Amino acid sequence: MNTLEALEQFEPFRSLSGAGRSLLGEGALRKRLAGAASVLHKGQAVSGAYVAREGRLRVFTISPASTEATLYFLDPGETCVLALDCLFRDLLHPAWVQAETPSSVALIPGPIYRRLFETEAARTKRSPDQVFRGQARRAKLRLVPLGVTQNVHI
Repeated sequence: MNTLEALEQFEPFRSLSGAGRSLLGEGALRKRLAGAASVLHKGQAVSGAYVAREGRLRVFTISPASTEATLYFLDPGETCVLALDCLFRDLLHPAWVQAETPSSVALIPGPIYRRLFETEAARTKRSPDQVFRGQARRAKLRLVPLGVTQNVHI
């Protein structure tokens, strides 16, 4: 299965226009990760949108007391909303992202993701902001304060 076919298993990629599918197919990359492999480092520039395809990713930070604090997990079909925020606001990534288990991610290069974001929003008559909020809601962030998992809807 190629990267486009794998992404089409998840919303919102199922409903892309033909032009959107073609654009995504030209640029989306697949990255396989061993358990504990790094995806993003704190302070790194974000080059695109990361979508978990298989396995599980952990987004975490390190406290001033040098202990790791898990912010949330990414399961298949979910995207790192911190990376999306950095991509759109040209910020450096504020946390680390690491494979919790052997995993696979799709990387959609920033220029392609931004173009899809604009053209597909126009096609569906939704503002880009509505599309972004919808993607963030679908990510179903599971924040993990003090080891307690909670679903948070943005």
